[in-house]
Amino acid sequence: LLYEMNRLEEAGGALEHGLTTLVEQTSVDSIIMGHVALARLQNAQGSHLDALETLSEGEVIGRTHGLSRLVVAMAAERIDLLLKRRELGQAQAQWLELQSFSESDPADAFKYAISDKAPRLESRIALMKGNSSLAWELTDPALQRATRTGQKRKQVELLLVRALAAQAAQDSEKASDALQKAVGIAMSEGYIRVFVDEGEPMRTLLVSASGSTARSDSPTGEYLRQILAAFGVQKSDPKISAFVAGAESLTSRELKILRRLQSELSNRQLADTLFITEGTLKWHLKNIYGKLNVTNRLTAVAAGRKLGLLDS
Repeated sequence: LLYEMNRLEEAGGALEHGLTTLVEQTSVDSIIMGHVALARLQNAQGSHLDALETLSEGEVIGRTHGLSRLVVAMAAERIDLLLKRRELGQAQAQWLELQSFSESDPADAFKYAISDKAPRLESRIALMKGNSSLAWELTDPALQRATRTGQKRKQVELLLVRALAAQAAQDSEKASDALQKAVGIAMSEGYIRVFVDEGEPMRTLLVSASGSTARSDSPTGEYLRQILAAFGVQKSDPKISAFVAGAESLTSRELKILRRLQSELSNRQLADTLFITEGTLKWHLKNIYGKLNVTNRLTAVAAGRKLGLLDS
């Protein structure tokens, strides 16, 4: 929720304190939310490959423990991320692979999870292939189901896909209608990132839509300005740099990891000693390097010693 509201620094702090615990719990929903939030946060920071790796790690956990819904959720999020980055070939290949795996798996839970994700992914694939009418049609049953079950974020995302499809078809009326509905639902929940993560095509659509409300003091006009402001923060912007660096001082967990960097353990071995996944360790290392303004283990240890954080 913190991520969706664009409170990125707070979202990072929540994950720092809670992600390791999630893996040890039996709740599939908690594990899914933790890994998805971390991957989206990493991608927002520009760490695309780290995000893909986080999702792959979550999928491995699912396959290892026979958690079909976890496997599908991680794979679908990875495919969705590839599509948003316009890596169509890779996304299609992974979607076909996931479907093939589903056909060879007798578990009903797996097939249900696939059917739940299919409309979103296939509509995005159709949109990228230039088939906007098919993209619109594919979202229809999923949108009805999301509305019936009260899944608001899913409603917003599907409406945004429809808006982008209508925009591609140069149907401004349908695009505006879908966008207005999405904004209405999102505003009630405080969602920001669901718009921003769609990238430049969505920003263009929002700029056009905000033309009539940008000078208005209405809640909708103000909300659109908040979303567009979130788009305006680029990765080179000091706000993002400050977030990547985190707080000025290292947390107790980060200090503990920094001290262990003096050993010659590999990332995998170090993660095992800390009872965390390798992906989580890399997340911590990225924050440590940012705070110390370094790029690797050796310089991190040197900086730690210079600051008196480690024994010389």
